Amino acid sequence: MLIFSGYNLTKLFNSENHCFIIHLYFIMRQRLTFLLALFIFLSSSSSFAQTISEPNGLEWSGGGLPWPPIDENYIEGTRYLYNEFIKGDIFFNDGEKISQLPLRLNLHNDEFEYMEHDSVFAIEKPSHIDKIVIGNEVFFYLDSTTDVSISGYVKKWNEGFPAIITKMETYFYRSEKVGPYTETLPDRFERAQDKHYLIISNKDVENISSMKKLIKILGDHEVELSDFAKKEKISAGNPEELNKLLDYYKILKREL
Repeated sequence: MLIFSGYNLTKLFNSENHCFIIHLYFIMRQRLTFLLALFIFLSSSSSFAQTISEPNGLEWSGGGLPWPPIDENYIEGTRYLYNEFIKGDIFFNDGEKISQLPLRLNLHNDEFEYMEHDSVFAIEKPSHIDKIVIGNEVFFYLDSTTDVSISGYVKKWNEGFPAIITKMETYFYRSEKVGPYTETLPDRFERAQDKHYLIISNKDVENISSMKKLIKILGDHEVELSDFAKKEKISAGNPEELNKLLDYYKILKREL
């Protein structure tokens, strides 16, 4: 016996009650309409993320859902270096420049975001960029290095080479219960400890594990640099202080 959607079709068609046939027709039409609407929705969702080509050739990806896909009103911390957008300048490898763009650095996704007409986009091909300047801060994208496993956006503290660079990251942690008698930790972003490096060229980067190692890598003026580091109480974990040491090193080099 044939059964469809809870109806006995043999009994249905043997009966002379055409109302049941009409009712079944509308049920089937409604279900087909629903399936068609679902197909259209899924098709549009797959193309929700989009890439926008700017006149300068730079591609921005945007329009997609943020990651992780949760409402940030219910999580602690932030994925950004600064939550607000700040106007900055983008300098390209071909010499072109875009000025006064609202920018912010997403430390979790390791990408710069850009706002236009209340829509947020992300720079898709950072290798096209020479540097990004926001106020007195300079950032650039490091593809790869030879000796140290570091890539992505870094902050540069000195002009030219050698220079101090800082890699900043933020990690996302799901809600978790630490113990039976402790409060459950919420969904949260946590800033990882910043890592500082000496960059000698775009392909030569050294980890700064201690002041002694940094001075040895620089090679010249070891005595003067050691005395300066002790006098100024420079710490290997403080990029502002490392910046002072590099500036002093460059002064000594110019005096030769």
